[in-house]
Amino acid sequence: MSAPENFQFVNDYLSFMGPAIRMYNGFIDKFIGDAIMALFADANDAIKASLEMFNRLYDFNEVCKNKYNISISIGIGIHTGKLMLGTVGETYRMDSTVISDVVNVASRLESLTKKYGVKILCSKEILDKLGEKSLFYSIRYLGKVVVKGKSKPTTIYEIVDGEEFSIKEIKIKNRLQLEEAIKLFEKNQIQESIKILDELYKNYPQDKAIQYLYKKISSKEPHN
Repeated sequence: MSAPENFQFVNDYLSFMGPAIRMYNGFIDKFIGDAIMALFADANDAIKASLEMFNRLYDFNEVCKNKYNISISIGIGIHTGKLMLGTVGETYRMDSTVISDVVNVASRLESLTKKYGVKILCSKEILDKLGEKSLFYSIRYLGKVVVKGKSKPTTIYEIVDGEEFSIKEIKIKNRLQLEEAIKLFEKNQIQESIKILDELYKNYPQDKAIQYLYKKISSKEPHN
């Protein structure tokens, strides 16, 4: 694309996504290129907005096919905790922003959606905030990861509801086996974990999270 086409494309995308965030009481803190950083007072609103963004992404891709001859995919990371909201800058340039380790973790979770091949990743802290409302969603445990810049692991879950129906059905069908494989790995029962993942990989080759975890765990040696 030319420079004007690039900016038009990004602005078209943001014009579809912004209303989805505001619909569920979200506040757009900033645009970072084609990324959106948004704040929510309520964890359930954050998830609802995320799912609405995927509804609107479908519509946006229909426009893209006609206008740009392309379609795109996105990933969303959701985390919760305390943060500071204020202004930063100097005399001739001021901006509002949030400062918190929470922001960094949310950003890392978004990056992990690419590795796991999923739409939405959230932390255990989000599920704790949801409480009984977590039962409204299809959620899959994906284990613990040490995200960049952190020393302690973050427990992560996939919110499956953002997937197309056929993929969602597959992920719901295999989630108990996948959880068993991950928990076996966490207990250092590597071979038992690999055996389950190998079977899952053969049965569900289109599930990218299984493929990623299979490769990740297969490369591990048992802990001493």
